[in-house]
Amino acid sequence: MKAKFILGLLLVGIVTQLSAYPISPRPLRKLIIESEYIAYAKVLRIKKIRRSEEHWYSHKAILEIKEVLQGKIKTEKISVYFVPGLVCPAPARYVKKKNFLVFLTYSEIVDGFITHAFSYGSKQLNAEDYAIYKSRILEMQMIQRIKAEDRRISKTADWLVACAQSSVTRIEGVYELSPTSHFMSYFDRDKDIFIRKYRLTREQVLSLRQTLLAIEYLEYTDLALVDLVVTEQDEEVINLLKRAFLAEAGQFSWFRKDLMKKIAQLVKRQELMRLVDEVEGLNAWKEEDEKLTIQLMEAFGEKL
Repeated sequence: MKAKFILGLLLVGIVTQLSAYPISPRPLRKLIIESEYIAYAKVLRIKKIRRSEEHWYSHKAILEIKEVLQGKIKTEKISVYFVPGLVCPAPARYVKKKNFLVFLTYSEIVDGFITHAFSYGSKQLNAEDYAIYKSRILEMQMIQRIKAEDRRISKTADWLVACAQSSVTRIEGVYELSPTSHFMSYFDRDKDIFIRKYRLTREQVLSLRQTLLAIEYLEYTDLALVDLVVTEQDEEVINLLKRAFLAEAGQFSWFRKDLMKKIAQLVKRQELMRLVDEVEGLNAWKEEDEKLTIQLMEAFGEKL
């Protein structure tokens, strides 16, 4: 009885967390606008600290500042307070001896910095990837200074396309250009606003199409590119999706499941849609259902 009671409490806690996801996703544009400080830094060490009545933070990362892109940080080393054990939302992540692009706010409560938007505000990047992010950040800072709203929106659309064209920053661009393509949009309070704002030109769509067709191995984020550029009876894109689906033969993944749905929607064949419906009716978290899902996926692949 006691064990069942404890399990019940755990389940209630999990359901409560899932039904009330606390923050909207933060793509790069929003991080730049909302953060007081942006810096590239190396994690020197991580210390566990004692929680107090004033704050709930359990750890702090000691960072060595390499470059400041926003705000004024006067010291070479700073402390960033965080809680690594969070589940929902995912916590800011810091790893000793690794370099991170960080988006920060100063907190008087801890007399130090905290990470803006939890996991979205700490990005582990090597020097090459950081250089790409730095360029995009500096560009967006300039765009935000444009007073004419129409021109600012137009330049922002160009900027989002530039983000989407690089695999390093793709999620930062496609999330705002096609937010409902990403499962996290379920938790986004603002998606209806920017869906209406960023309308792509024909040239931008063609540019993104070239980006998509040049990708050798598709990943989940690339499906948003499909939604942005696909046309009716689009054999080039359909064949690209088929190759990606068949490349994972005999395996189950959530990405492969989404590929299956996308292909069926585009080719509009009832036999394929029925297989998709069967897969949707299964619980892939269960071992027996996962095996059946793989069997249905193989049947799907044989009919392509």
